[in-house]
Amino acid sequence: MICNVQGISNKLASLRELIRINKPTLLALVQTHISGDQAQIICDRIGFSGQLRVDAQGFSGGIWLFYRVEEVTVTLFDSHTQHLTVEIRRVGDEPWLFSAIYASPESSLRRELWSELENIRNRYSGPWLLACDFNETKSMEERNGPDHTWFRGNSSETFKSARLDRGLCNDAWRIRFEEGSLRNIPKLKSDHCPILISTTGFAPIPSTVRPFRFQAAWMNHAKFEEFVHVNWKSTEPLIPFLKVFADQLNEWNRLVFHNIDLRDCRILAKGRLTHLIKLEVALNKEMEDVLTQEEVLWFQKSRVDAIKDGDRNTRYFHLSTIIRRRQNKGEALKDNTGSWVYDAETDDWKLLTRPFEDCEIQRGLVGMKPFKAPGPDGFQPLFYQWCWKVVAPSLIKLVTDVLEGRTFLDGLNNAFLVLIPKVEAPHSPK
Repeated sequence: MICNVQGISNKLASLRELIRINKPTLLALVQTHISGDQAQIICDRIGFSGQLRVDAQGFSGGIWLFYRVEEVTVTLFDSHTQHLTVEIRRVGDEPWLFSAIYASPESSLRRELWSELENIRNRYSGPWLLACDFNETKSMEERNGPDHTWFRGNSSETFKSARLDRGLCNDAWRIRFEEGSLRNIPKLKSDHCPILISTTGFAPIPSTVRPFRFQAAWMNHAKFEEFVHVNWKSTEPLIPFLKVFADQLNEWNRLVFHNIDLRDCRILAKGRLTHLIKLEVALNKEMEDVLTQEEVLWFQKSRVDAIKDGDRNTRYFHLSTIIRRRQNKGEALKDNTGSWVYDAETDDWKLLTRPFEDCEIQRGLVGMKPFKAPGPDGFQPLFYQWCWKVVAPSLIKLVTDVLEGRTFLDGLNNAFLVLIPKVEAPHSPK
């Protein structure tokens, strides 16, 4: 994926969204406008395992290249203020050349770039792909046609567009990658549309069926609280009702809230249409709101408690459990005089065994971590904490019935068994 970002500082959230959706192996950014230590800080935040840079000259230019070292080997071939050229090799494949281009808007400086590329052509005869902003058009049709990649202006009077961003390849690259394909995807917080290139062509991604998970982002929606009030049934047994309520939430997500990924794609697609120029500001604001909600969702999904040292900890954990159980076992109590009392019929014992109060159950819930791992029902403590006024009767009845020995609903103690890898990137169960 190749993008002219026109300054990277305020584009990180949008860029990470494009990376998440498209999952590129290699990412090139041009016109980053940053250099030095500040550039390195931002590069590290983008999150690829390999990187190369041509730093900006002051606040102009800048070409950054990111790649995944576990998938490809990238070697610097040549660089200039207007291009960064690398040799790319996958394991078991022959290498090929890639140039990320940012041609200067000044024609005299662009001639330097053409000369640089001519020198590379004379030195390299293998497959070669060039892509990004050439700041040039092939004909007048590319200044007035529908397939433009650069747009500017917020009204019909100031609107300008042209096809400036493209990919070019030599015969060797075309023969090597017969199914290779290029797409200009909708622009996001830049005047330029990013370029997505696949050496094997684009195929539809099959959908997968995932278990229900409560999404924290739903709580930011204006109609969520109303939905819970209308659909929550306090008279129903809680465990079986949660399955029904989860289905209702999924339907509400589809019809009212909309799946976050689909909202991203629809907003991006709307922004691609030139006749919606006046909506661009509103669309950008809506996209920022969606990205904020998505950050909450991915924080919720990314919560991980690390377990280190594998089997070396097993004996320690087992012994700790035995000791803790022994320490927590109450065989006698001290009274107000400091004497040990073994008779259960005391005022202190009666105080300890009195019926549970609603406020105690609420305090226990509030004390839980909101994003603690959910069980098979998909609801985390966050949902019950947020909707306490509505769900309190159901939850209090369930807890008191269990604590007082009246009932224990089927499914209440269900849990997931999760395989935790003890090595990085496991390839076998051994």
